[in-house]
Amino acid sequence: MPAVGTTALPSRRLHSVVTLSFALQISQVTLAAVGLLAAVGLLGFYVGFVALLGYWVHRDATAHGVGSTPWILLSLLVPFGVVFYIYQRRQWSRQQPRTDGVRLVETILLAATGGFAVGVFVAPPDPITQLLSMLLVTAALVPVAYLLYYRDGVATLREAL
Repeated sequence: MPAVGTTALPSRRLHSVVTLSFALQISQVTLAAVGLLAAVGLLGFYVGFVALLGYWVHRDATAHGVGSTPWILLSLLVPFGVVFYIYQRRQWSRQQPRTDGVRLVETILLAATGGFAVGVFVAPPDPITQLLSMLLVTAALVPVAYLLYYRDGVATLREAL
């Protein structure tokens, strides 16, 4: 018999309340896991991009015959450091030819930059959507960057125009 002032819930209703509560807890855990996965994915995208950028600056500065450590630090730690490096490197003569590995890294960096720009400026502020759009656009831009950069498609376009 229920205590005075309380009402007893029928067992079916109590079961549905418990089931709903359990389902809400599972959905909260699922959302937290998806959010964590999105945060780790965004962090991985960023860390991979920074690692490729540092590798490219090192290889490029070495190929131009200048010390790579200050340029890596400048490119990675100073805002617009990469822009200054790219501007400055135009004044140096290349002492070693580009290798296929460096051209591949440059192609991937170009595609990832496009993916990052689209993900940040076009996708909604939801981190999961941004991660998916960055990865999908980067994957879609790899063939475009390959044709334009690795296969020297820019020169072909200039000749055609």
